[in-house]
Formats: sequence, structure tokens, C-alpha cells
Amino acid sequence: MPSSTDLLRKLSDEELLKAIIASKSSQEMDVIEEILVARKMAALQEAVGDFIAATPIFLDLTKKLTDAIARIGHAPELEKILAVVSQLQQTVHQDNRNSSTDKVVKEPKQSDETQEPPKPKTKPKSGKKTPLDTVPKTTKSKKFENLEQEYLNFFESLEIDEERRALVSHFAVKAHNNRKTYAGVGANLGIPWWFIAAIHMMESGFNFKTHLHNGDPLTGVTKHVPKGRPKHRTPPPAFTWSESAEDALRLKKFNDLDDWSLARVLYRLERYNGLGYRNRQLPTPYLWSFSNLYQKGKFVQDGKFSSDAVSKQCGAAVLIWQLRDKKLITLDGEDQEEPKDVDFKDDIDNAKPLPEPPVGGPTVNPTFAAWFAQNLPDVTHFRPSEFLAKGASHASNGLNTDPPPELWPSVIPLARVMEAIRLEIGKPIKLLSVYRGPAYNAAIGGASKSQHMEFTAADFAVVGDNPGKPRDWAKVVDRMRWHDRSFKGGRGLYNTFVHVDVRGTNASWPNSVKRDLS
Repeated sequence: MPSSTDLLRKLSDEELLKAIIASKSSQEMDVIEEILVARKMAALQEAVGDFIAATPIFLDLTKKLTDAIARIGHAPELEKILAVVSQLQQTVHQDNRNSSTDKVVKEPKQSDETQEPPKPKTKPKSGKKTPLDTVPKTTKSKKFENLEQEYLNFFESLEIDEERRALVSHFAVKAHNNRKTYAGVGANLGIPWWFIAAIHMMESGFNFKTHLHNGDPLTGVTKHVPKGRPKHRTPPPAFTWSESAEDALRLKKFNDLDDWSLARVLYRLERYNGLGYRNRQLPTPYLWSFSNLYQKGKFVQDGKFSSDAVSKQCGAAVLIWQLRDKKLITLDGEDQEEPKDVDFKDDIDNAKPLPEPPVGGPTVNPTFAAWFAQNLPDVTHFRPSEFLAKGASHASNGLNTDPPPELWPSVIPLARVMEAIRLEIGKPIKLLSVYRGPAYNAAIGGASKSQHMEFTAADFAVVGDNPGKPRDWAKVVDRMRWHDRSFKGGRGLYNTFVHVDVRGTNASWPNSVKRDLS
């Protein structure tokens, strides 16, 4: 079985360089150059962390490409690369997903959903968690009435594995950022968006180019169980994700159900994959992987069990627990609360350090990406990795670093200012340098109290067709500071870029641009 490193090598430097040559615009070239760096980072992280470390890389590459294509409009070379990345993600996910247990167990009929009206809503007990010394055994029963309290007890006792906490946070942010897409499907069927998000994570790793049924590509009907879905038409054109997702959910008869209490949700999710683990009295990894409730044991193929195999997927219940813990969802039967800001600080502080990034260009930091996505959802024209741009000289001296977590809050006003500048200019912006570590700042002769070292400054250039000149960009910044009064900070005009910072007082160099304002 090929590893994800082997698959990632299919996106060779040579192929990407050819794509740069064939690109029709500077935006395409910029994105492909970033992918060259990101691909090397993906290979490095995969080498030390296998599928688990590579998963956020696939998500970031896919978002990088889809965002770029949306900005540019028609980008044939990027579309080709997106197809390859999507195929690689699908292949790696299929190799590591939890196989179905349907071949080894006879499950109750769907009528179990409608035997009697829903009971009054129940919920896990609040308060201190009950510690577990060992992985608990599950009951062998397949009937919901015998499993309801077990689900609630397990959920109440759940603790996310420390080494997986940052990754689970990343998945929670990914799910929450796509909630409108999930809710669009769920609204027609009466299904909570987060239930659909959990299935999407488990079946296709959040890949919107594949069927919700099982992760097969949308370019044709499904080839794995359930085969031949959807049945209402045959491509081309390819199925849309929402079209396929609605078929998958209707096939499982999840539509128009009344009871979406926690226990019912977990029961439906477990049945989606199969109840075969209950024959062995093992908590299913489909729900509990990445938590204290699961250690090992996995169906490695449909109907084939290995007692030593360990799931590399985050469990669906673990994702739901994290969404609930961060106040991103309220489970049925719980008291409604006002929305709160989500704090991933504990996850960030306890996360294991990532490998040293390769030299040159912005890289992917899943922990920073999760923090950024949660704290800056209004910044839609920049990816988190763009604020990790290390400057041109880093490619040769390798001295710059990512900003330390304690400085991350400092970038919030800067990111919002850059978003406003992007909207005002109306053209794509490339961030050239943002944070500078002290050693890097000294090596390039930066000011001793540079705003870059505080993570409050960015050097940028407008890219694409007819980008204008730095003087034009500086005029926009000055108009925002002096006329619109939308922020106070520094503006520096250089031959190829403009410096912006959010120091809190206006400073300009040179001053001639401000005098030219009309």
C-alpha cells in the first residue's frame, strides 16, 4: 500500500514548475510557488507523523487552491493541481478510514427509530469528569433502548488524547467554517449541520470533491459500498457535493427524524459505520478514536478485524465533544447559552511542537491555522499561512521563525486592517513579510524596535493584472488613515512594496504620498 509520502511525490517539483510556466497570470504563479513549499512541508510532516500529521496539510492545500481559483476566476493549471490534490487526499483517506463492519453483524431494522415517540431529552451529567483507568467494555446489545445511557456515560467521561488535542481543534474549526454548506443540506432534511460535518470528516476527510456516502470521487457514481449512488442520474457533469450528500442521508433514512438528542446522534453515527465492534465489546473508533475510550482494535477491511490495528482517524463523537466544549454547538436537551468567543489557548499551549519548517515562504502550521480561523472569521481574503510569510532574505539565511503563541493576539488588528486594504484596493494582495524574529531582524538591518517583531506589521504588494504601483497602494493606506480614520498606524513606501503597521499612532515615510491625497 503506497504511503501518503509516495502519493505526495506525484506532485513533483518538475510538474509544478511546468505549471508555473503554463500559468496565465501572476496569481497562479504565486499560488503554485507556495504549493511547492507547502508540499515539502507536507512530506516532512507526513514522514514524522504519518496520516495524522498529513491530514491538515491536505485541507490547507485544498483551501489554498479553491480560494485562489475563486479569486482568479478561470485558472486551468490550478484546477489541474486541485484535481490531483483531491485525488491524493481521497486515496490516503481511503487507506486509513474505518472500514465498515456490516459484513459481520446483523443490525436492527431501521424501525428502531420509530418504534415509539422520543423520550424526554436526556443529557450527560455536568460537573467533574469520571476518570477511567482502562478502556471500558461496551454492551453487546444492538437496541437503542439498551445503549442510550452507555452513550451518555461515555460522552461524559471523554477526554481527548493530549497529543491529538491541537488536531481535533483544527477539525472543529474546519467543520465550523463549513457549517453553512452543511446547514444548507440539513435544512431540507431536518438534520443538524454538525451531524453532517461528523459524517463528512469520517467518510471523506472534509473533502468536498467526494461523495458523503464513502469518499468516492464525485465524477461518477460510488464504486464502494453503497455502490451506484446516487441513482437519479449518471455523470457527466459531476455530482455536486450537496446533491450527493442529500442522497447519502436519505439513503440512511436520516431525513425527517424528530429526536436529535445526543444519544440518538451517537447511535446513528455508530450504525452508519456498523455495530460489529459490539460483538467484541470494544468502543468503536468511529466514535471514540483520539480519546481515552479507545486504544486499539480496528476493522482493516470491510468485515475483517485486526486486534492490533489502531485507527488514525478522529472519532465522530470526539469532534462533537470538541464542538460542544468550545460552545460552537448546543446539544438537544441542554440549556441555550449566548455565543461565546472560542478559546483554543489550552490546546495551543499543550500541543507538541511541529517539525522545523523548510527554508523560504509561508508554511502550514495547523495550530496557528486553528487559532486564526476561530479568532478572525471575518478575514476571508487571506489564509492563516500568509501571515507566516518570513521575508525574502529568510530563503538564504534561514534565520526567521514563526511568531510565538504569546504574540498571536497582536496580529488580530493587523489582519483586519489588511482585509480592509484588500477590499479597498479590490485586487489580490501578497504578504511578503510579517513577523520577524530578533535574529532575523538584526541580520537584515531592521529597526531595533521594529513593529514586525511585535507581529503588528506587514509588507505587501498588489499582484495580478494591472496591479498599479506602490505609490498607488500607499495612497489607499493614507486615505484610510487620514480621511476615513479607519485605523492609526505606520505606512512606509518602498520601490516594490508598502509597509503597514498598527502601532496606534500615524507615522509615514516618506511623507510626500500623504500630501498628494485628493
